[in-house]
Amino acid sequence: MPTPRHRLGSPTWLVCGALLAATGSPAGAAATPPDRAGAAGTFTGSAEVRVVEVPVQVIRGGQPVRGLTAADFEVWAGKEKQRIVGFEAIDVDALHADPAAAEVTRLPASARRHFLFLFDLSQSTPTSLERAQRAALQLVDRLSPADLAGVAVYNPARGPRVLLGFTSDRAQVDLALRTFGSSQLVESRHDWLGLVMGQQKVDAMQVDTPITGGKGPSAKALASWEILDDLRDLAPLEESANEATDRDRARMFARGMSDLGTLLESVAGRKHVLLLSEGFASQLLTGRSGAEPKADEQDSDSVEAIYRADGDIRFGSGRLQSQLRQLAEAMRRADCVVHSIDIAGLQNEGRQIGGEVGAVRDLPVARAGAGNDSLFFLSKETGGTFFRNYNDLAAAMSGVLRATAVTYLLTIQPGPIESRDGYIPLRVEVRGAGKGEISARPGYFVLPPPGAQQALRERMRIAGEVLEGRAGGAVHTTALGVALPGADGRVCAVVEVDGESLLTGHVGDMVSAEVTVYAFDPAGTIAAVARQLVGLDLRTVGDRLRGAGFKLFAGLDLAPGTYELRALVRNTVSGRYGIATAQLAVPALGVEGALPGVFVEPPGRDWLLVRETSSGQPLAYPFTVGDKAMVPAIAPRLRTGQPTTSVWVEVPAGATGLEGVVKRADGGVAASGPLAFGERTGNAGAERLLATFSAAGLAPGAYTLEVRVAGSTGAASALAFTVE
Repeated sequence: MPTPRHRLGSPTWLVCGALLAATGSPAGAAATPPDRAGAAGTFTGSAEVRVVEVPVQVIRGGQPVRGLTAADFEVWAGKEKQRIVGFEAIDVDALHADPAAAEVTRLPASARRHFLFLFDLSQSTPTSLERAQRAALQLVDRLSPADLAGVAVYNPARGPRVLLGFTSDRAQVDLALRTFGSSQLVESRHDWLGLVMGQQKVDAMQVDTPITGGKGPSAKALASWEILDDLRDLAPLEESANEATDRDRARMFARGMSDLGTLLESVAGRKHVLLLSEGFASQLLTGRSGAEPKADEQDSDSVEAIYRADGDIRFGSGRLQSQLRQLAEAMRRADCVVHSIDIAGLQNEGRQIGGEVGAVRDLPVARAGAGNDSLFFLSKETGGTFFRNYNDLAAAMSGVLRATAVTYLLTIQPGPIESRDGYIPLRVEVRGAGKGEISARPGYFVLPPPGAQQALRERMRIAGEVLEGRAGGAVHTTALGVALPGADGRVCAVVEVDGESLLTGHVGDMVSAEVTVYAFDPAGTIAAVARQLVGLDLRTVGDRLRGAGFKLFAGLDLAPGTYELRALVRNTVSGRYGIATAQLAVPALGVEGALPGVFVEPPGRDWLLVRETSSGQPLAYPFTVGDKAMVPAIAPRLRTGQPTTSVWVEVPAGATGLEGVVKRADGGVAASGPLAFGERTGNAGAERLLATFSAAGLAPGAYTLEVRVAGSTGAASALAFTVE
């Protein structure tokens, strides 16, 4: 289409590809949240935070205790009793009936259960790994709509690696579990938050024939080879060297899991880490002093000298035991519970949940379980459960799901508390709990724990804010979604970014802003994503950016239904970010929906306009009347003395009038009347026109203008504005 023109002038469209070629794609630097300001490291003295959310579960006889109130709880931070300033009870069992009505996607992240499927590749065989995938997929189907899930893998070469962050999108979790992100099976989509992995390549999971059409491996075979590359590097050495090699692997595992616990500390809420592993040899922990020497050891000149040189073989590794205790402590501090699943015991044949959950020594050993002691230790020390010989993981975890179905979210506002390491322990007591079990957040950090993962921790924290639809942030951002009639589900998303707040603290002449728009359906599925990097040369557009900002226009393809758009804008250099949300309804074809409409930007602010270019189908700019282009304004600020402002509306052809109703924030009607028509153009199906609206006579405050065709009973457009 020709370059759009504003009715009052010519807006400048930024060509992002050219600008980004000059700026590159700088790595994001994490911003420090207000309650964690300061350098990481040893912390002494007192610290102050604004609010702390404490999720609590009360369990009696394997069942959640329901019906408790705020008066039933007492909370201590350090040695000081705290006043409970907020209370909420979330029962996930009640959400199964109608997750949309319960607004699952709006639940606070602190009150939602987080399940991380962690596959240990260091001790796994291809067969056991495939069984573990099947077991995990069974469990996903049993999770509540309110639950969040993520997928990670561990290998000694790379440590723990998160393939998919905690997300409400079950399809993405399923894809990650089936493919482990294999490039043969997944068309990856860059998502800084890690909420989406990408999309499955067409029929890739079903294709067993050679991908070249002739002889050669299938896509599934190539994916398997890619996934198992990590395993090939871990092939066992000679048995005589395995003791030391396995011990080093176990130590690396303990360090890696400790790092994972530190990372997960940034995620609000209780985290259930489902460790699918064969563990590591129990003798590394307990030693094998009672075992007979092996044949090759008996041939040695001095077996006793070998044992004396490596006391770990006889008595277990004290260093490893210490590292495992540190691992457990890191998990507890991060509010993580580790549920260990011995995937060596997941068999193709065998009983289905015939045994009891308990200590490994109380279970009959039906198959080699060399890692049972280590797996049991991790579960026991973090308050989790150890599973062995369970083919149906969903049924095995049903007790955990049932017991944790009710979460009480307590909010406290502690004052300054002395702490040597920046960690404040919490204690929760429940009146009338009796012999019930209380599972609560064990503490909180007033400073981020030291480590090299601060950027990733910040990313996961921000992801939690997006998942619960928490608008705000340091970069002032607003969003709007407009369903385009006759566009077969095509939606225009508009994101408005305030330039001054984007540039606060920015250093340098080039700025790179990343804008990502997610469309969440009521069940939490991410139905569409649009992403754009906006590179700006401040030497050229700095004054305009500081004086107003930029507006991004992106296209989304959505099926009929209701959605919430959640837009994340971040300065990739400074790390400052903002989140905006907007409600959207996409009508079915042939069904009358709300009129597409927007306020037109009043004169006086010179916005930079950016069109999203990353999708395969560029958006045709919709806000036009004839050959004139309008710049939409999201929630504009109008003045009582301002005579009129313009509203862009698309109406059915032949419409003779528009009705406008102004409503206050409380829903009361402040004014009503017809809107005068201005310029209009169109075809036989629809017309685009400008209408005039006046805020004269309205008291200062927030309002909504509802617009519909005169005499229509269809839904009205709801346009927010403020009178100053």
